[in-house]
This record gives sequence, structure tokens and C-alpha cells, in this order.
Amino acid sequence: MTLPVIADGDCISNTIIGETIIFPHTRESVSVAEVEIVLARGASRKARRAEPNALIEIEVTEGALSVVVGRSGRTLLAGERIAIPPRAAYAYGNGHDDETRLKLRYRPARQYLRFLLNRALGAAAHPEWHDARGEPRLLLRALTHQAYPGYFYTTQAPIFLQKALFAALAPLARLKGYSLAVPPRPTPSSHAMSGFFRR
Repeated sequence: MTLPVIADGDCISNTIIGETIIFPHTRESVSVAEVEIVLARGASRKARRAEPNALIEIEVTEGALSVVVGRSGRTLLAGERIAIPPRAAYAYGNGHDDETRLKLRYRPARQYLRFLLNRALGAAAHPEWHDARGEPRLLLRALTHQAYPGYFYTTQAPIFLQKALFAALAPLARLKGYSLAVPPRPTPSSHAMSGFFRR
């Protein structure tokens, strides 16, 4: 399927954190999801997170990137890359005094392109739903994780506790007016169930 709203090569900027995300391809793949990131001077994703269901590849194409994986930190220069295994805690930020460009690849692709597009459009349309670091506030995170389970968990609490908390708070998020910019792609099982209830 193809991503809604955007075209190949479109970019979305988050001025809160100084990050621009570029979607080079909007056709969703099964094997890999790839986006390009442009980090302004001083931009960083300081909040450590973990991906339980994907291998992440980071390739620096311009500038320098400071990366922390687990307890180890290093600086990647243009042409260098790193692979982050599933469930490993990581964070990254611009590693020099100019713009840095990188490619992010998620294997398998799952619905990462939709998930990232939802986050980017949501931050652009509703900055008030995000904190000073550009991270989604708790109720938005709950709603997002209910729709996209298994993506972008923090390392501040065990994943099973986060899942339970998000499940409890998602209905409240809807009552408070939170919504998704891009819904997840329907699964075959959801189509089958909707057909069952229409009969």
C-alpha cells in the first residue's frame, strides 16, 4: 500500500526539536522501512527508547551523529553506520556544530512509515500535545500505542507496564480530544471481523 497525505520525497519539519523527516518512498514495503532525517545544530533525541520488534540501522550521510546504545556511546561520521538490535535502549543527537543528515532503516518494515508519518504530522498540527523536548504527552502516547502496538517504548519502565498503562489511558485520550493524524493500515483480520459484524 501507499502512504496517505504525502508524496515521494516530501518532508515534515519539527521546529521544537530541530528535526526534519523526509519520506523518500511512500510505497510500503514488507522488508524495510526507510526515512531520512536532518538534524539542526543542537538537535537530539535524548529520551532513550527501545524497539522490541525491529532491527534499526542508522547510516550517517553528512555531518556527525552522537549515538548511545545501551551503556556505550560513540560518534558516527559521514559514511559510517550502526545496527541497533531489538530491545536495545538507544538515543542519538547531532554530534557537531552544523547540520547532520542520516538514514534510518527499520527491519522488518511493519508499519513504521505510517507510525513515523503519524508522529511527524501530529507534532506539526498539535505542538500543544507535545512537551518541550518534542515528545508526545502521555495521553497521546497512550492513544498512539493502542493503534500501533509494539513501537517506540521508553526505557523508564518495563514494556509490559507501559502496555497496561496505555490500554487504560487510551479511552481517556479520546474523551480529551486527542486523535491520530494517520491511522494504521487495516490488517486482514480486521477486515474479516468487520465483514462478520456487517452480516
